Amino acid sequence: HSEFNKEACLIKIISNLKEFDGYLQFMENEMTERKSRTEVLRVTTAELARSLNKLMKVADPVPTL
Repeated sequence: HSEFNKEACLIKIISNLKEFDGYLQFMENEMTERKSRTEVLRVTTAELARSLNKLMKVADPVPTL
């Protein structure tokens, strides 16, 4: 087993959260009756990605999709 790489792990998590945001945007557009729920989830997901990004040593290594 190779050593755990915190930076690589954080990059992968942040990247996947940003991808998930795209799916949430789609759901928000398609499911207007549940818009408030998906909007709250999108804001929370974006905040989590920002918080994780602050843990990184490299400044914004994950490109915005």
